[in-house]
Amino acid sequence: MKRRAAVQLACAMLAMPGIVFAQPAKLHRVGFVATTSPLAEISGPDPANPFVRAFVHGLRDLGYVQGRNLALEMRTLEGKPERLEAVMTELVRLEAEVVFLPTSLLVPRAAKIAPKTPIVGLVMPSHLIKAGLAQSMGRPGGMVTGLSIDVDEQLEAKRLELLLEFAPRASRIAYLGLREEWERPYVQNLRATAQRAGATIVHVDSGAGDFASAFSRLKQEQANAYLIERSPRAYGRRAEIGRLSMASGLPGSCHASELVEEGCLMSYAPDTLDWGRRIAVYVDKILKGTKPGDLAIEAPTKFDLVINARTAKALGIAVPQSILLRADRVIE
Repeated sequence: MKRRAAVQLACAMLAMPGIVFAQPAKLHRVGFVATTSPLAEISGPDPANPFVRAFVHGLRDLGYVQGRNLALEMRTLEGKPERLEAVMTELVRLEAEVVFLPTSLLVPRAAKIAPKTPIVGLVMPSHLIKAGLAQSMGRPGGMVTGLSIDVDEQLEAKRLELLLEFAPRASRIAYLGLREEWERPYVQNLRATAQRAGATIVHVDSGAGDFASAFSRLKQEQANAYLIERSPRAYGRRAEIGRLSMASGLPGSCHASELVEEGCLMSYAPDTLDWGRRIAVYVDKILKGTKPGDLAIEAPTKFDLVINARTAKALGIAVPQSILLRADRVIE
């Protein structure tokens, strides 16, 4: 009788108007692909990688809790771009609703493997438009969107100008990075800026992230200063680049403040943590039903000049007053 009464009570409650039973939260699956960062650095509720931590916390602020309504599928290429096909194939099999990619260099191949999967990334709009993956920044129209890293091609020229304030007599400046970065349009601005200052830019190939070898060739190239490419590869190797910067004996400029924290002399760049939070907003909108093609590719809005005074002292370089007055942060 007790069992029958319990069943009857349950049926009666289901039939009563106004009674709402909580439904299990939908588990959203999001793929995140890093280029060089080790898996341990991008995993967990508080990842060691600052950009990834900002992204994860950004999702948390938007109401996503890992294990409850969110499954983050973190993957790394470990510096091997050829692994992208296997990673994307796996994310498609897992039915990821959106995938983050750190560079638009990976996007054409990823889109070919997963044409129906929305992709959010740090992208070069001109590259996407040329590849037929976006119509414009304002309305991409396809399956790819994100934040632009080349909205202002004068950014690198500005970075060089600031470096030359540290080293006004530098006549030969090395650009450490991959050839594909060296061949980008913004390098033309770099060369023009250097020429106006009476200097020359030379390319020192870092291979697929072999920055130690690139730094070792600075003396051979007779470089007076250097620039590090702006790329996820360099960001993933920020600790190594910081150590090499301290040991190089030369002034150098990196592409993110996190590299300056590790020992690089200076950076002038968009706020990486702001990027992480804004990427989380893109992911949230797509998970809620917005088509990626309807989300504008947005430009960076916050740029920081960060100086490592300890590195300057170790290199025997006085930080110019003009730099100190403009710096957003000085690491003592």
